[in-house]
Amino acid sequence: TLALAVPRPNPARGTARLGFTLPRAGPADLAVHDVQGRRVRILAGGPRPAGEYAIGWDLRDDGGRRVAPGLYLVRLGHPDGGRTQRGVVLP
Repeated sequence: TLALAVPRPNPARGTARLGFTLPRAGPADLAVHDVQGRRVRILAGGPRPAGEYAIGWDLRDDGGRRVAPGLYLVRLGHPDGGRTQRGVVLP
């Protein structure tokens, strides 16, 4: 089944590991958003085979700047649906 694990560690200071499972091949998008819903970073996008994945996030935005401490939403989108998990970034 489509799954998105809670970011680890949570809260994070340096890097966070984001794990997800795709039940079948298809386009998958993994992105980090702030609590206002603005996209902060795209971590994965495009077609992927079914399986388990782990992606690291260096707590930086798409411009390479370190994100501010606070709550962030990690969103996984796939034709089988979507999943969201919360992660906290510490200073």
